[in-house]
Amino acid sequence: MAALRRIGRNAVFKTLTELVGRALSFIFYVALARWLGEEALGAFSLLYSVGAVAVFLVDPGLNLLLIREAPRDEGYLARTAGVALAAKLALCAACVAAAAGHGLAAGYPPAMVALFALMGAQMAAFALAEYAGALFQARQSMEHETLALGAGKIAVTGAAVLTLMLGGGLAATLLVMTAAQILAAAGALWWAARRGVPLLPRWNGAQAARLLRAAAPLGVVTFFTIAFYRLDVIVAPLLGVGFGPLGHYSAGVKILDVALAAPTLMMAAAFPTLSAMAGAGRGAFRAAANRAVAGVAAAGVAAGAVIWALSDPLVTLLYGPAFAPAAESLRWLAAAAAVMFARHALISVLLLDGRQGSAALFTGLAGALNLALNTALIPPMGVTGMAQAKLYTDVALSLAALAMWVRGRP
Repeated sequence: MAALRRIGRNAVFKTLTELVGRALSFIFYVALARWLGEEALGAFSLLYSVGAVAVFLVDPGLNLLLIREAPRDEGYLARTAGVALAAKLALCAACVAAAAGHGLAAGYPPAMVALFALMGAQMAAFALAEYAGALFQARQSMEHETLALGAGKIAVTGAAVLTLMLGGGLAATLLVMTAAQILAAAGALWWAARRGVPLLPRWNGAQAARLLRAAAPLGVVTFFTIAFYRLDVIVAPLLGVGFGPLGHYSAGVKILDVALAAPTLMMAAAFPTLSAMAGAGRGAFRAAANRAVAGVAAAGVAAGAVIWALSDPLVTLLYGPAFAPAAESLRWLAAAAAVMFARHALISVLLLDGRQGSAALFTGLAGALNLALNTALIPPMGVTGMAQAKLYTDVALSLAALAMWVRGRP
């Protein structure tokens, strides 16, 4: 019962954090679509997708490692938090370079390359704020994570929407968001330090290397999961999809993003407690993990059914009549949602069970499959092919993860 109470308490505050973050992000997307139109939304979605992949360089699994290990080792954060922060600060430049490098390699004009670099900086700052949140998760102090990340998200989104209201274009809006995100990250880290986490950056090359090696399998899983979710938007312009249709597709994906808050917060709330149970004994852990997977999968079926049934009125009500073509791809994305919930839960329990190698292999193969499917389906079907590729990829990944979980650890 104590474990269930901890999970329930964590769930309440994690729900607040996720709902605030995703609701504000959704409000920004709707504002961007209505003020600047579908082409601006498509361009921003491309920039964000590249940034979301590049930000892996700032967090190559370190957040998840700390969340997993701290509940099992009381002194873990005291030994590692400052070293991890120093490593992340050093890696921020790599995130900016990777985002700008994609723009150069893909042949975008200089102004667009500058926007890629700006998005890389914003995502790097966001990763630092998320690190503060991860430290609170590791200590099962979700209420402090809610305060730190929620306040930052309100400030960043508020500044961005205000810029749009004052007539700012995409570049001005992104510049304001980046500046606000840097301030928000600094505030979140300050708050984490105030709550007793030793956060003075401390460079220790040997210890940083050990942390990165331990985090690498977890980071690979995270990277490939994000990559195959964002890959379609990144490759679509290279396969002839214009920013207008890409904006329609992105409108549907944003609705899916809101729904995906459910499995994210459910598993994030359960993760520290399940991690402690996994370290104590397999029987109770597997029973609790099975209940978590079943609950998340059932929520996915319900969410997918609702999105599918309301696809047409959703896109026109939220984004306006110009986005009506988004409804077709949204129906395919609704079917994918039912599978994504279960996939998220299954990958999480594999990580908790020490089978991150298998999870990394599966997600890596899923990324390759998604790239192949998008390359085959986008030219003849456009954004509908992108949505179908997402569904087929998640079905394959979920079945592989389920088979591995049922099989049990050797």
